[in-house]
Amino acid sequence: MISVIGWLFLERMEGVLTTNLRHELQHTPVLIRSNQQVVQGEEDKQNEEAQQVVQDEEDKNSSSQKPFAYVFYVTSDTYACAAIQFIDRLTTKLEMNSTSIDVVVMHTRGIGGSFLNKMQGLHVRTIEVDSIHADASERTWKESLTKLRVFQDWGYSRVVFFDADAVPMVNLDHLFDLPPATLYAPTAYWLEQPFFASTMLVIEPSEKVFNDIVKWARDRGAAAGFDMDILNSYFKDSVHYLPGTYTILNSDFRRAPSEQSKLFNTTTELKKHTKVVHFSCKPNGEYGKPWNWPTHDLSLLDGKGFDPLFGELFKEYWRGEEEQCSG
Repeated sequence: MISVIGWLFLERMEGVLTTNLRHELQHTPVLIRSNQQVVQGEEDKQNEEAQQVVQDEEDKNSSSQKPFAYVFYVTSDTYACAAIQFIDRLTTKLEMNSTSIDVVVMHTRGIGGSFLNKMQGLHVRTIEVDSIHADASERTWKESLTKLRVFQDWGYSRVVFFDADAVPMVNLDHLFDLPPATLYAPTAYWLEQPFFASTMLVIEPSEKVFNDIVKWARDRGAAAGFDMDILNSYFKDSVHYLPGTYTILNSDFRRAPSEQSKLFNTTTELKKHTKVVHFSCKPNGEYGKPWNWPTHDLSLLDGKGFDPLFGELFKEYWRGEEEQCSG
């Protein structure tokens, strides 16, 4: 590939009109019949050079794209804020390998410009996508099918997808080193097995697979269910299961440290093995997210003896909301 610098410094004809002018013009690639045509010839040449510079820059950016990516999707400013906090923790506190891993946020129309600017400030690649809607009255799930776009080929050999309403507890770069497979997903340990969670997916993207999944879902209509149901049906014979510790519900820490959890003898032991915590309940134990508890008051937890992590995760989210998403 010819470098940008090479194109910018292409030789240009120099000289002074002399008695040898006609001889020189015979060897000039631009046909010059008047001063106006001379100018036009030079402008055309400059335009061609400028276009080549742009093309070379695009080629350079394409060739420098990293092989892997952490991917998120957001359909509202609320989830954009959650994604920003997840990404900041992933890239700073947990020190992801930014030399070989990109961070990508797929987003639908209407996300506030301030949130997109904050993402770009974190060196995030943002991609606007069209929503894939489902027939549902619950707003929480209305656009959940949009996450199927993570199977599309955005130029990466492997992506690790996360729902934004979660907290990473450890560095997760090792997921990119798993043996080849179209899909890895964690066991949805809180449901009857076999069944996996779609809150975290390790994917080898493919346009064919994406189109097949969408067609499969549309052929079945509402009976296909939502993203987790669709993916479990489509990949039931080919998914590779990851331990449930890759998606632990925050409600599992709403118990005493010594109390038995679904996966371990004690909550303390569960905490040691947890890779990602997914927000599934509010402080009072009802289904919800941190932003569904506007008072930010955790006094109802006093004296309950729950594992400290349960309350700490809410405090961390609210602190990040104030520091990274306001203004």
